[in-house]
Amino acid sequence: MKQKEGQTLVDYHNNAKRLLRRLNGRDITATSPDLNDEELKILNDVCKALISGLSSSQLALRLRNYQTIAPLFDQSLQPIQRTLHGVAIQIEGERLAMAWENRPLAEYDERREFQGLADVEEWRVLQDKQGPIVESLAFDRLLWVAAEKLKKITSLQLVALEQNPQEEPVSYYTRAQKLFEALRHHGSSNDTAIPIFKAHYMAGIADKAIRETLQLSIHTDATLQRLNVQHRVLQLVADYKHALQVDLYDHADRPHVEQYLSLLNSLNYTDPAVRLIMPLTSSEEALLAKVRTLPDPTTVSPNKPRDRYKDHLEFPKTDIGIQCDINFSAHLAIHNTLLLRCYSHCDPRVKPMILFIKHWAKLRGINTPYRGSLSSYGYVLMVLHYLVNVASPAVCPNLQIDRKDPPSYLPPAEIEARTTCNGCDVRFWRNEAEIKDLAAKKMLNHNHDSVGALLRGFFEYYAQPGQMSTGNHRGFDWGREVLSLRSKGGIVTKQEKGWIGAKTTFETKIVAPPAASTAKSQDVSENATPGVEVPDTKIHIPKTVEETKEIRHRYLFAIEDPFELDHNVARTVTHNGIVSIRDEFRRALRIIRAAGKPDQRDGGLLDSLDTTGSTTKGTWLDLWHLIHGPAPKEGIKMEKDLG
Repeated sequence: MKQKEGQTLVDYHNNAKRLLRRLNGRDITATSPDLNDEELKILNDVCKALISGLSSSQLALRLRNYQTIAPLFDQSLQPIQRTLHGVAIQIEGERLAMAWENRPLAEYDERREFQGLADVEEWRVLQDKQGPIVESLAFDRLLWVAAEKLKKITSLQLVALEQNPQEEPVSYYTRAQKLFEALRHHGSSNDTAIPIFKAHYMAGIADKAIRETLQLSIHTDATLQRLNVQHRVLQLVADYKHALQVDLYDHADRPHVEQYLSLLNSLNYTDPAVRLIMPLTSSEEALLAKVRTLPDPTTVSPNKPRDRYKDHLEFPKTDIGIQCDINFSAHLAIHNTLLLRCYSHCDPRVKPMILFIKHWAKLRGINTPYRGSLSSYGYVLMVLHYLVNVASPAVCPNLQIDRKDPPSYLPPAEIEARTTCNGCDVRFWRNEAEIKDLAAKKMLNHNHDSVGALLRGFFEYYAQPGQMSTGNHRGFDWGREVLSLRSKGGIVTKQEKGWIGAKTTFETKIVAPPAASTAKSQDVSENATPGVEVPDTKIHIPKTVEETKEIRHRYLFAIEDPFELDHNVARTVTHNGIVSIRDEFRRALRIIRAAGKPDQRDGGLLDSLDTTGSTTKGTWLDLWHLIHGPAPKEGIKMEKDLG
């Protein structure tokens, strides 16, 4: 275990977790608090390796001298049991506490300075806690709370300022700018603060080559904004070079890209006296016009996070006319589909509302279950829950409560098919013609709200839980409640379902061998010479095998399947996923409430995000406009001098 140069503590900690798994060890968690002697020894060894391998020997030494760490290294002391997660928190917090002693800037007022000092002292007392640690997880919680206090100290945030490995320069600059605004001394000159900020900004840049180039070339009078522009230009140069290496461009286009790289390298953005948008010759204008039409080099940038989940079996996005999912042997899904179709017949507002929410979730990047968010089916159930149980009056009846048993004249097999499937009760009101007829006569509801009013109520219900909601004083409690479409009222508690903690299950099934192919035998018989005996060739038939799949059940967000009652449709939602989903509901409600007001700052409701979750600001074309001006068809060139 050695922390590499430039490796973040998060990545280093992840290496330690992988090592622990390879050694057949595990960490102490709330769901598995008891480890045997062998597992405890492996865990302690990995904890020691995590500390010993730190790139900062001073940090490792400071940690080893604390009472809560020393027994891991000195067997003469009373043994303690620590968790790998807790040790990682301790490393991160101690790095910040050490930085307090050598901060280049203090807090901007005495009150904040005094509070920061108190937080650092509290951290050190906790680190040097005397006596045995009886509850490892309880101590970890104390460490986490104390470390979070250190992270909120603005002067320590400056010391720890670093660009994440896959963070765009624009995002990094935005964080640095907010920090600068929070730390600068009010009413005093920034002559001292700006050079310090510039130095920390450059020192925190992830790419070593870009970092060193900036440190050597940037003008002493350059602003933070000009520094960021140069950072972005250097990143663009690196992206174009990498795009050439991976053959992003056709052979005929490569000379144009190489010429443009020469042009970028010749432009001087380090001196604030030089205007950003400089006049170009006619040949340079022609070159820019050509390069603008070529693929975006940032799509293959090493600075972009790799998409671990890219599925080459996805349908193409164009030229097919229809998008669909294909399931094999999913008999229960047929009943789910029919249930949703019957709900769509209940009222003409149901379908456009569901399609809008699905479109909104996709644009806002919260509709990808294999990335930790929610499936489209989950959002459909959320909409139906609102229309059935929350909207007043209800827009749709509850088709599972108002169900009608199959007619007795049907064959027994048909009655059975409409009653149970895979052991689940699949009865609901499934007479589509009857539902359509009653809906056309407006006999299924007395709700006359517009789709827009229903959407506002939908976002309000999920954005403001409990008494915070102004919509009938109701809101969804994400932490305690389960959406249950089949239940009266639409809600059961996680406690009732037993869905109160994550768990992992293993599903084992027998995979049948492929059928013995007769193609080879057929070829032999068709091509055989008459009168010549064909040798009897034995065909090897593979044996049946067991396939084991690990399934992670999470209950951070809980949506009960209408039929399969032990299935949480939202089990794919991770911690980051639920944070993103709830943030998007709050953002949507803010936008709706601020409609028509001049101080609306959240953008549009359907503004698109890229796959990394960042807005389109700071993209390739945005930088192009900044350094070259917009294309001729986009209007007058920008003349703003950011220097």
